[in-house]
Amino acid sequence: MLFNSIPFFIFFPIVVMLYFLIPQKFRYIWLLIASYYYYMFLNPKYVVFLIFSTIVTYFGGMIVQNASTTGKKKLAVAISVLLNLSMLLFFKYSNFISEIFSSICSAFGLSIAKTDFHLILPVGISFYTFQSLSYLIDSYRNEVKVEKNIFKYALFVSFFPNILAGPIERSKNLIKQFDERHTFDYARVRDGLLLMLWGYFQKVVIVARLSILTDMVYGDISSYSGTVLALATVCYGLEIYCDFASYSSIAIVAAKVMGFELMTNFKQPFFSRSTAEFWRRWHISLNTWFRDYLYIPMGGSRVSKFRKYVNLMIVFLASGLWHGDRLTYLLWGAANGLFQIIGDLLKPLRQKICSILHYDFSNWIGQFIKIAFTFFLFHVSLVFFCAGSVTEALTIFKKILTEIDLNIFLNGTLYQLGLGVMNFYLLLLSLIVLLIVDLFKEHTDALRFLSDRHWIIRWGIYYLLISATLLSCNLSTQEFLYMNF
Repeated sequence: MLFNSIPFFIFFPIVVMLYFLIPQKFRYIWLLIASYYYYMFLNPKYVVFLIFSTIVTYFGGMIVQNASTTGKKKLAVAISVLLNLSMLLFFKYSNFISEIFSSICSAFGLSIAKTDFHLILPVGISFYTFQSLSYLIDSYRNEVKVEKNIFKYALFVSFFPNILAGPIERSKNLIKQFDERHTFDYARVRDGLLLMLWGYFQKVVIVARLSILTDMVYGDISSYSGTVLALATVCYGLEIYCDFASYSSIAIVAAKVMGFELMTNFKQPFFSRSTAEFWRRWHISLNTWFRDYLYIPMGGSRVSKFRKYVNLMIVFLASGLWHGDRLTYLLWGAANGLFQIIGDLLKPLRQKICSILHYDFSNWIGQFIKIAFTFFLFHVSLVFFCAGSVTEALTIFKKILTEIDLNIFLNGTLYQLGLGVMNFYLLLLSLIVLLIVDLFKEHTDALRFLSDRHWIIRWGIYYLLISATLLSCNLSTQEFLYMNF
């Protein structure tokens, strides 16, 4: 069941209404039933793997709690982690592993044919696997009490707002909320629905149009100049941001309406002034997961500089691999890791140059330069993310560097990229709206700012957002991008 579908608009109000009508002690049971129904709506067969992950980590946590020695605790955690990751590896990386194995054999003169596994990736598996593993590791660290009620724990793993594409919640934050008494709060629901409306505007108005352009250009890169490919890459960066940020907003609000608080997943990443800051603002739940359960356990930044850089590169390679089984995803992760390492290595040089020039980039021009350069680096790496193969990525880079055609902005080429004149200018206008909203969110509480305006201004904005979203519904029925990761 997609957030941008008619069934969800029927499902969600019913779930919320009954949640507040049901006695407190039965509410988590109702949410568990609703969550499993929501998950099984797309394909009931997927639920087997959800149940498997839930049972393995639940009993793994129970064994950790009752184990008499540290060794037994470590063994229980290791087995539970391996069982969960093996399921993820099988469905997500079987073809990738087979291809690597075949290539290694060929290098040694052994002729072994690559085996193709025609597997359908269970939706949400990357998200609920990491969420359940965080519980297991936290219980081993004594950072969270083991949940004895298997149904409450099953709800934590399957909670419908975030099961398909995050945010990847921590057990220490979410499980305890199932015992809290939530009452209907008009202000909370009102603010939540406004944020949900903004999420739908991003998905239906902005993403739908951006995807038409990017699909057309990246679907046939040989037919377009390097300048068009560069534009399509920037559009894809905006598309994936709006798509995932909109999903996160809707997920957070769906939980918030019922009184639950999920973690923030995006904080205006395109206003970041460095690549390190960018990754503290983008897909926060995943990046903090890697920080807490991979980077810090390896030593983090409390080790030698060389080891710190190795740790950083391992994290970004793992992040690239998490996104998919293509070599291009690994290169995307490696590029972002290298950008951070190079930035850290060049920091003393930058400071020296700024000292000599008596310029510290603290004014608005300097801040703009930092933001623009960070934006540029992200989209350089994004070429690998977009491309279907390494060869295709190299072709795109070559065309961008050698086939510069600025006439596309004057000769009407932009209107021939699938959108036409009207939709192109509607996209441009909606991106300006996105920029304004993100600027407000960067410097103030946008909701509070809007609530303080005159009712005519408020309702005028509501009407414009609702109208634009409804008029664009025929363009957007596709699933959210991160459901495929």
